[in-house]
Amino acid sequence: MPKGQRQFFQQAMNVVLKNQRPFSKEDFPQLSSSNYRKFIQKLRKNLEPVRNTKPKLWTIKGIALPGDSHRITLGDTGVGQKFLDILESLKLQHPTIHDIKIRFKSDLHEHLIKKGCSSNPSNDSIKPGFTIVDNNITVKILVYPETTQIDIGCTYKPIVHDFKGIFYLHEILSKISHHLSGLADCSTIPLVQDWVITHYHFAKDGPSELSNQLFHMTFEEVVGGLIRFYSKKMKDGSTHARAEQIRTPMRTLQEELQTVLGQQGQGL
Repeated sequence: MPKGQRQFFQQAMNVVLKNQRPFSKEDFPQLSSSNYRKFIQKLRKNLEPVRNTKPKLWTIKGIALPGDSHRITLGDTGVGQKFLDILESLKLQHPTIHDIKIRFKSDLHEHLIKKGCSSNPSNDSIKPGFTIVDNNITVKILVYPETTQIDIGCTYKPIVHDFKGIFYLHEILSKISHHLSGLADCSTIPLVQDWVITHYHFAKDGPSELSNQLFHMTFEEVVGGLIRFYSKKMKDGSTHARAEQIRTPMRTLQEELQTVLGQQGQGL
């Protein structure tokens, strides 16, 4: 297998094995849409699609994802009463977001190279370090020649999708912006409010700890996308029900805040 295909396959494998979910174009921000499709075509014998979803989801042949043996659909049959009770308990919970991917365009890469930073020869990315005080959050930064990708991980304590939560996300990104500006000295990094949110997991966690067996179910094409319903083991060892949907909003942080305010205004 050529080096480029091998690196693509390893990155896809990492998403499937580590995150226990299918992968999509959003997991390869360094690739153009056409190059991404070319890799999919070249590795097609090793991959298989996961239903007709948007974005298109793929997994690795031979690797079973949680819940593959018992996918269910909405209806009067196939869903136990205990699951319906858990789903009912989620209604009153605030929605949250995690596995957040954010992107912006700038000349940051050029200035970091001038400052002596080295890039990965395989994809020309620079990976600046960044330390955050909140131990519930992880930050990964990848600077490419034209775009910068920022991954915010907070799966054990997701950010509440309300005004306060988006404002906290803005605060984190502002610190990242200040850090990157200091490293590059004179790059033109856009305002944080103009950074684009390309991907996140939109979820609700159950209020009560589960004591029964673990589960993972998939609801297909509900309200325009794939929804997962599964038991999530938290950092403290407790297990809670989580319902989530992978969303690709493609909105700026300011537009996301406006969306949140609009949703809250409708509920007043």
